[in-house]
Amino acid sequence: MRSVPAAALLLCAVPQTAVAAPRVVADTSRVVLGETDAVVLRVIAGGTLSASVSSGSIAEAARRGDQHTFRWTPPPLRFPATALLAFWESDAATPDVTVFTLPLWGRTTLDMDTEPGADVRVQVGESTFGPVKANAKGRVRVPIEVPPGVRTAKVIAVAKGQQTSRTVPLDVPRTTPFVVAVGPDPLPGGGGWLAVLSTGEVSARTFTARAVGARLSELDRDDRRATWTLTPTGSAGSPIEVTIDGPGLERRVLSLAVGERVNSPPAESQVPIVPHALLGGFFAGGANTGFAAEVGAEVRPAAVPSWLSVGLDVGVRSASLRTSLNGLGSVHSSVLAFPIGPFARARLYAKAPFAIDLRAGLAALPFRHSFTAAFEQPWVEGGVGLEAAAGPEVLYRLGPMELALDVRGAWTVARTAHLVAHPGGLLLTAGARYVGR
Repeated sequence: MRSVPAAALLLCAVPQTAVAAPRVVADTSRVVLGETDAVVLRVIAGGTLSASVSSGSIAEAARRGDQHTFRWTPPPLRFPATALLAFWESDAATPDVTVFTLPLWGRTTLDMDTEPGADVRVQVGESTFGPVKANAKGRVRVPIEVPPGVRTAKVIAVAKGQQTSRTVPLDVPRTTPFVVAVGPDPLPGGGGWLAVLSTGEVSARTFTARAVGARLSELDRDDRRATWTLTPTGSAGSPIEVTIDGPGLERRVLSLAVGERVNSPPAESQVPIVPHALLGGFFAGGANTGFAAEVGAEVRPAAVPSWLSVGLDVGVRSASLRTSLNGLGSVHSSVLAFPIGPFARARLYAKAPFAIDLRAGLAALPFRHSFTAAFEQPWVEGGVGLEAAAGPEVLYRLGPMELALDVRGAWTVARTAHLVAHPGGLLLTAGARYVGR
């Protein structure tokens, strides 16, 4: 395996033979189960692609020239593991497969007994979590993140100037990830090939394959892959069943037929929509203070990284001024504005259940200004103003919802011949987003 890390991307291409295989680029090298919603991958290959995964699900979202965009969704696991994603050109006559490896970090909480009031830290691999103070009974709970392959943690407690340490086992299930590829796809009547690929932790030399409705003949083996020729024995459309097994493997049965596609991921049928609603106020000094609310929705297009989304907001702002003029009587001026415009959201920080996003957007600002005075007839005017706003949003995940506290600075102006208003300034709102899963 070859791996070239970059500041924001991870490039990992593992050709299985000397023939050029697809190249894969992912928008992240770290997947935290329960936090990472999806990983966007760009695969460079000239022809139609097939894909297969050891866990989770994958869909092809877009294609432009020789660049294919896939979206991989993590499995509903919480323990650390490794996901293997295989890509190859669908009409490949030989098993020239690129295997992309994604480490899946798990989350858990260590419950421990120690000295009352002790400060406790936990070292997991190269990461340290805590300190967390033990209660009066010496009980302490430390949330940790565990990468795949790590099965112990070091607990360090400091109490009354004394430090103690001990190693504790982590209850992590042992798994052997593997991925199966079949080509050409669809399988021609003359037959094709079968490849089973793994991380090498359990040698692929021990893998077995059995077929009903086809003959298998071994081509090659090493610690990471085993390949066979696959020759159908029935007519077009006849079912073929291939069973993959071996020491430490979870048995997998693959059903296919001549002329039918096997490993082609479905096209992504829809982009999930995330709605939100916020209520609060705005503060820009003087009479430029009042109520603010907004609703909106956003999507994460396949063509952008998974930490970025775009959306549309529709809001309402209201402010009013009541005063008296000496010798003239009372005056009432009110402004009602409706900002509407696009915005972008970038996730800056995420550590479940918390996250911090940066939001920025532009908006048109249709507004209505009404004026009532004791000394003249009431009148109403209107216009369209502008707004540019940006700021952080702090989020707390609660089931399928994210509770939100949004703070934005907004340059906002609503102007007529009789009015200069700023229904923006500091926007402080709270609400929720529905993110599902």
